Amino acid sequence: MVRQRRYSSGFLLAELSVLVGALILGCTEDRPALPTQSPRADLLSDDALNVGHINQLLIALFPAGPLLDSARDQLNNIQPLLAQGDIPGAQSQALHLADFTIKGYRAGQLLDPNGTLPLTTPEAVVQLFDVLLSFVGLPPSGLTSDALGPTGPSGTSDVFGALGGTLATVEALAGLSVPADAVSGDHLFLITRRDDLALQGTCLSTPLPQYPLCYDFSVFPKTSFAVPVTVVMCPLESVSHEEFYHRLVLAHPDPNDPNAIQFTTRAADPLGLVCTNAVLPTPGGLGGLLQRLGAFAARLILPTPLYATHGGMGGSVDSFSPFIAVDSAADLTVQSVTQTPGAPTTADVITVSAVIHNNSPVPAGPFTVAFGADPASAPVVSVPGLAGGASVPVSVTVGPRAAGTYQDTVTVDVGNAVVEFNEANNTLTSAAYTVAPVILPPLF
Repeated sequence: MVRQRRYSSGFLLAELSVLVGALILGCTEDRPALPTQSPRADLLSDDALNVGHINQLLIALFPAGPLLDSARDQLNNIQPLLAQGDIPGAQSQALHLADFTIKGYRAGQLLDPNGTLPLTTPEAVVQLFDVLLSFVGLPPSGLTSDALGPTGPSGTSDVFGALGGTLATVEALAGLSVPADAVSGDHLFLITRRDDLALQGTCLSTPLPQYPLCYDFSVFPKTSFAVPVTVVMCPLESVSHEEFYHRLVLAHPDPNDPNAIQFTTRAADPLGLVCTNAVLPTPGGLGGLLQRLGAFAARLILPTPLYATHGGMGGSVDSFSPFIAVDSAADLTVQSVTQTPGAPTTADVITVSAVIHNNSPVPAGPFTVAFGADPASAPVVSVPGLAGGASVPVSVTVGPRAAGTYQDTVTVDVGNAVVEFNEANNTLTSAAYTVAPVILPPLF
């Protein structure tokens, strides 16, 4: 009879101390220390303890039968490579075992080690990954259960080496192309759709409009690419928005500045993804995600199709992190409108001042600013351009004005010379202020 293996919530640590002795006897062999082995492999004082831990995790995650047998065979292949001093070979085998485990997780083939809610399978998969990396002298992955993602077709993984390769999710909404010589030695590539970040609007920290989907691209061990890698995604865009689709680019956090984002170099899609609503899952998948996003994606939902029929959007990168499509336009806005003096009289010439801000990391070209309720007839100031995230003060003089109550309206980019992702924030009107009459002293 085949017996399914399940363990209580303390299996990862408490039961390890009881079972590891038997596992060591059955699954390890004595071998001398390896002078060429990375110091990372000595983090645990005994290699046998490491093997026992890995075996315990495999037994807890894989049901008894072919999957568990295959996983343990792969582990057994690592040990002689270490004994022979073949560290790259052992690391490659460990990455393939991690990939085998992640693929089993994606396919829903793994057990819940605790057997109780909440499920802990993702946490156990991440723990197994890190123990494997430590065993062969590689640093911890830094992977989290959120970054691993849920089971199902929304993510994928594979191991590529110097020859490179291509990878796409089962739902064909994202992928990557790794050219030859991009990495040295085998690396595990992981793609995860991050609906959690899309729902929070935190895939990127940017004022630019973000167009889901959000995907996390990862590589283990972490590295920068000697040759740019192409990531490909299908942004959820409607056929009715062709006027700005050409402005969308893939962006991700700047690896050199945590407070900035980096646009990818737009590239052709080498995978030939076809982004149409024909690939949408049934309600509860992407449709459910968009409905939960609410107004953020309201214009992307029916009655227009979710997708225009177009190829995937590619971007060339030399490092990985979460990616999402953003509108690469500038966004000019009037931040403030003030006047001096603060309490003018009918004898004063008034200076009306405004601060113009570019609320986008994309620079704006030349534009004009109009001071008046009717921009067509109002005094204007020309600005030669404005860098992304920058502000510039502008002003005009008016008056003297007759006694009364006034408000000053300022409009930026009155000639629509700058392409902006938000044209609705180009005008600001000041608070009301009073111009007082001059009281002349009595004549005697």
